Amino acid sequence: MRCIGFDVQAQEEFLELARRAVLEHGKAYRARDGCYLFVWRVGNGVELWSQVAPEGESILGLNPHFFGRARMRVGITRRIPPPYEGSLDGAFYGWLDPESDENPESGWCPVVFDAPNYAMLDGLELPRVCDVQIAAFPHHMEVYPSEDEYLASQEDGPLMAVESFIPSGTFRPGGESIEPPVAEAIFSGLVREMSRITNADTALDFEHAKIKTLGGEVDVVIFPDAPTEAPLEPGAVVRGTFWLSGLILK
Repeated sequence: MRCIGFDVQAQEEFLELARRAVLEHGKAYRARDGCYLFVWRVGNGVELWSQVAPEGESILGLNPHFFGRARMRVGITRRIPPPYEGSLDGAFYGWLDPESDENPESGWCPVVFDAPNYAMLDGLELPRVCDVQIAAFPHHMEVYPSEDEYLASQEDGPLMAVESFIPSGTFRPGGESIEPPVAEAIFSGLVREMSRITNADTALDFEHAKIKTLGGEVDVVIFPDAPTEAPLEPGAVVRGTFWLSGLILK
């Protein structure tokens, strides 16, 4: 949550944020099984997606998202269902930048992203090629001031290109498949745009960068005091492990 300006430390704070997101600010959308999704568009791209049980009995979940200008062309081939019965969570599995709409699996590599509006997309026909807006929330991230310094940092190990993407949520280190796959990836890429954004609700700042990586662009968000080796600015190279949240646009 801190990556988009919500400094939530305790469970009570999380529950209060979820309550406000539904009762004070959320716009309701019908989901499956009589449930609802409430989206609070805080401003400047910040979004909170709340999951509410039928008749408003309880709040089932709350997912953050950042809606930016980065776009990925993805050949979506299958759904990844909720982790347990009654959950409104879910993800999609696809391929980055397929060669044609007729062959969605012809992309560079797989990608998995969680969709905060998954429970509204039961009618989405698959497979299909779509534009997807993907927000990347870092588990760990490094920043290098230039392409040369990024490449020099790898002299003693396997070389990863400046623009690379590894769908780490789909396989284990030994190569065994992860099933169901999870919405995580290791990627590197060039910073195309960078801005410092203020959360309109909390007045806390965070940083946003549009990153060009293998297969397209992603919106990366981090809290401003996150330790990095170099400033997050255009021309820098980012490498890290990220959780991916995506919205299918068309």
